Amino acid sequence: MGGLKSIVAMDFINTILIMATLVIVVPIALTKVGVAEIYSGVMVNMPERLNILSPIGLLFGISAPFLGIGEIFHSNLWWLRAHSMRSDSVRRSWIAGGLIWSFVPIISGLTGLMAIATGNIPEQMNMVFPNLAVQVLGAGGAFLVTVLVLASISSSLDSLLEGTSSLLTEDIYKGYINPRADSRTMLKVQRSIIMAL
Repeated sequence: MGGLKSIVAMDFINTILIMATLVIVVPIALTKVGVAEIYSGVMVNMPERLNILSPIGLLFGISAPFLGIGEIFHSNLWWLRAHSMRSDSVRRSWIAGGLIWSFVPIISGLTGLMAIATGNIPEQMNMVFPNLAVQVLGAGGAFLVTVLVLASISSSLDSLLEGTSSLLTEDIYKGYINPRADSRTMLKVQRSIIMAL
């Protein structure tokens, strides 16, 4: 439970950092570029990006609901946490997490449209938001992106360590090696597995 609490706390902090950064960077960028300029810039540089009937538009229309709202619903890391929640809070947290996270692809898509409109398209698509953050906030934007990357890495790492050690402890150790292991022994084994991993 201590491991799960620390993971949930880390993920909460990480989510707040992601949302806060998006809420800071994107509105500032919108005020600098302007909605009308985004539209006209995209129409000049890549008009097919605004055509919902183009192949990429159809792909977006079909996949956006699944990627946006569905991201939290099919996340293995979320389901790992669901086993530790009180049963009366699982449904609410599932729906709230999915609806809140659904704004991330929308805002991310908007940053992509801003990059197209301004002609500042990086070679790698995963650099669109970092470039925008640096253009809008300078060194502060670079710092925010660095913090986000480090928080994401640590959040994923702690979840994977906890999930893998839980599976190995429960399924292998208790399932095959020592079926009568008590909780104190299980805790020691899980800690050892985490250290080994």
